[in-house]
Amino acid sequence: SVASVLQIDALFAAAATALDRSLTMDNCASMLACADQHHVPQLTLRAEAMARDAFVDVASNPAFPASSMVALFQSDHLKVESEEQVFGTLSTWLKGQAEPVGEENT
Repeated sequence: SVASVLQIDALFAAAATALDRSLTMDNCASMLACADQHHVPQLTLRAEAMARDAFVDVASNPAFPASSMVALFQSDHLKVESEEQVFGTLSTWLKGQAEPVGEENT
């Protein structure tokens, strides 16, 4: 195929590996969004695992994708000390989703 001749598959795999290696708690939200947008399952899995392990720190970020938040809430493996932490994190995330006052679409 043309993709094989142009080595696009190899380039995509190399880029996915580089992104996977650079994943941190600070960029986890943006990496999840990138993985979702560009269909990079290995990065999605690793970033979601990081988000489960550091839920409060990672999921509080307003940039955290809604689809990933739903996936985390469906997980039985969130590393939190209490349900209150989950509620607090969700509240913080939801506040970040609201449009600033005066900037609503009219």
